[in-house]
Amino acid sequence: MALSKTKTIICVNQEVTFQNTYIVIDKIEGDKNKMQIYVKILVEKDGPVIKKTRHSFVINHDLPLYTQAYNYLKSTPEFCDSQDC
Repeated sequence: MALSKTKTIICVNQEVTFQNTYIVIDKIEGDKNKMQIYVKILVEKDGPVIKKTRHSFVINHDLPLYTQAYNYLKSTPEFCDSQDC
């Protein structure tokens, strides 16, 4: 599972826009109450990484972990209009 979205980043004091970036969870760690999601944003699948982010969420034991993590990401302002891919 991954997400796709147009992302704009600042690179050498200029905004650079990438169409259809590939957003993937690189790692999840935590305990039974709270999880940390480590996210990589790539230019395209198997392309170079343009940004890394980290997010935290409270776990729901009724749903699969990665499903929760991607659903959480899609609920954040940074990834709210991303698409599953």
